Amino acid sequence: MRKSPHSALALATTLLSQLAQAQGTPPAQPVAPPPTAAPGAAPPPAAESEPPTAPAEPTPSDAPAPDAAEGEPPAEPTPPPPAVGPSPVGSDALGEESELGATSSAPAGPAVPAKASAEDTDGFFAEDWWAHTRPAVELHGNFRVRTELYHQFSLGRVDAPGTAYWPRPLDNNYEALDGQRYGASACTPLESGSTTSNSNSPGNANQPCGNPTQAGGNMRFRIEPAIIISDNLRIRSQIDLFDNLVLGSTAQGNSNFPAATGYEVAARGGYYPVSAASWSQGPPISGINTVQDGIAVKRAWGEYETPVGQARFGRMPDHWGLGLEHNAGDDIDGDYQSTVDRIAFFSGLESLSLYAGGAWDFPYEGPTSAAFTAPGGQPYDLAQYDDVSAMNLMLFRKVNPQLERRILSRGGVVVNGGLYLTFAFQRIANDYSGAGATCDNGAAAIDCQAGQAGGGFTRRGFEQWTPDIYGEVKYKKFYAGFELVTHQGRFDSTQTAPGDNDYNNTTGGSNGWKINQWGFALKLQQKLIEDKLKLSFDAGWASGDNDVEGLVPPAGTPETQIGDRTFETFRFHPGYRIDLILNRNILTRVQGSYFFKPSAQYDFIRKATGMRLGGRAEVIWTRASQFMQAPGHEHDLGIELNGSIVYQSKDGALNDSPDLQGGFYGMLQYGVLFPLPGLGYQDAQNISTTPPYAGLQTAQMVRMFLGIAY
Repeated sequence: MRKSPHSALALATTLLSQLAQAQGTPPAQPVAPPPTAAPGAAPPPAAESEPPTAPAEPTPSDAPAPDAAEGEPPAEPTPPPPAVGPSPVGSDALGEESELGATSSAPAGPAVPAKASAEDTDGFFAEDWWAHTRPAVELHGNFRVRTELYHQFSLGRVDAPGTAYWPRPLDNNYEALDGQRYGASACTPLESGSTTSNSNSPGNANQPCGNPTQAGGNMRFRIEPAIIISDNLRIRSQIDLFDNLVLGSTAQGNSNFPAATGYEVAARGGYYPVSAASWSQGPPISGINTVQDGIAVKRAWGEYETPVGQARFGRMPDHWGLGLEHNAGDDIDGDYQSTVDRIAFFSGLESLSLYAGGAWDFPYEGPTSAAFTAPGGQPYDLAQYDDVSAMNLMLFRKVNPQLERRILSRGGVVVNGGLYLTFAFQRIANDYSGAGATCDNGAAAIDCQAGQAGGGFTRRGFEQWTPDIYGEVKYKKFYAGFELVTHQGRFDSTQTAPGDNDYNNTTGGSNGWKINQWGFALKLQQKLIEDKLKLSFDAGWASGDNDVEGLVPPAGTPETQIGDRTFETFRFHPGYRIDLILNRNILTRVQGSYFFKPSAQYDFIRKATGMRLGGRAEVIWTRASQFMQAPGHEHDLGIELNGSIVYQSKDGALNDSPDLQGGFYGMLQYGVLFPLPGLGYQDAQNISTTPPYAGLQTAQMVRMFLGIAY
């Protein structure tokens, strides 16, 4: 008869006692199941018995961050995923046995005697050990506060707010190109810079305000729980609280409610009759005092380790190479992310550092039955032909980090890289949007009842192949990496209004629409002076389109093709950041342009505990790939200078390596953009060089970052 102890500790104690009685010698300590790393945790020091790990989803690059740029925080460490398949034991090819000593695989449970004594009334079998284990929960993530000052981000342009690359501040009153005036008129003559009066009397505060500066701050608290059920089974997630919540944006006394033409501001109460009486913040409530929820569950997925590979399923991060196309955006200063609904399986030959994976993605399903499914019921997809489906194949080489360090220390060369191939398709679509796009008119709004959205469909006929090739070479302290992406495909029709179809080419030539877009990124880096000095050179190119007006696409409709019927503008993922002002904020990403970026970073203090104090300087020159696409019909867009001072503390659980981020992190940054003719107006537009337009203005930015990683 077997009795089950009440805890794993009691089981281990009983086991040791029985082994001592049966064998007469002290038994070896039972080997516990190996721990599993959680999101955000720094990789632990390599142990002799640890098998090499497989690349993360689908494979992380060990490249220095696409320079999360401008001296910003290093990317949060990617957790070492569990092994894809059975790990070779004691393999010299993996660099373990010859120098680290003999290795052994961890048993499934503690060793037990081959046969228990007949008098043993407290004996148990190995499976009882696992029957009494409990899931472990690990919490990682970060908290950040960012304050930023923008000066002249409109670059002096006088476009209407709806068409401007960066709308002027609301307290900047100006006359736009459309002849209308925008902005506040509540300043005194002295404040407005009047030439006819220098009065500063509040009684005369009816003059146009002329403030060119915007300043404020935001915050985010990120939690990444990991439920470790066993050494081969886990659930991961990512939850954001106060996701980029603007400081001071949910003050007491300010609330809204839905109205016929949008939200209406509710009447203020007697205790907060004016905004100056609001001295406390209320919780963010979507539709009341903000447009987003205070809690955002962004990701949740499961991972199951099998003898032949790893299965992943759920809503998960997607990252590849330098982050040009697929960018998880998980660094502490990141905003945009690649998050996919996916079912995937990965396997490989670890002894050869070769891996393969396949994935089925659900990018877009269209209308669902959520609006008329009973509470607690299971909503379902209402149509099949409107689904955007994507199939993915990943083939890559990824040398185990332990082996990589060993090769580099011996003067060897490490080569990693691979192919990420995606095929996506859609037959019909309901993309009707904008004013008047309601369920009654056929739009696929979230409250549509059965059959309502059926009238909003139009032909799409979309097919696209996306091969993404990534490679990197490492030699001693030198790194070189590149990524090349192309979109090749077609649309039958690009129209979004119900029933509209522009497949037929009425001007001659082929019918339908083509997609031919290319993107390339390069990163070179050399470490010197005990790794304190990093000299880097980054470059990138996104194909442009000389049949399109403007680098930034219009809202609500595909770009208008003036000549041919081929979409050629490539756009980098916005999580690939190269600067502070032009590409990060004004243009929001690298698109239809190319850049060159030399930079230097030096750590004045750099300790093994993780503490460091350093600085970074960089220069970014951005040019339009097609001059016709730039506002001023010139290639040169701007030259930007960025400088940063960074400090990382020695406290926290994640800074056992200077390259990883943990504990407290602080950063102060300054950037200045000198706009060039490509961002101005064309000579043919005959824009006056006198007010309201006085030529392009230099933009500046000051930024402070405070964060904690745990």
